[in-house]
Amino acid sequence: MKYAELCDVVGHEAAQRLAEEVGGECVYLPKKPQHMGRKERVLQLSKAGHPSKDIAVATGLTIRRVQQIIKSETN
Repeated sequence: MKYAELCDVVGHEAAQRLAEEVGGECVYLPKKPQHMGRKERVLQLSKAGHPSKDIAVATGLTIRRVQQIIKSETN
């Protein structure tokens, strides 16, 4: 993952802290089972007419990530 993508996912401050702590190292981050259904939840809320900002708050994702998920399903 590129630094800019990390910033989009966790925010600039968190990405900067991660870079300071583990920059240059290879880090494995496993997928957590409780996060596997977020894509489906995003799509469900979007189809119900909720705005991206509200979906982001409800799912713990960034607005940009919510928009990417919605866009990927409309293509």
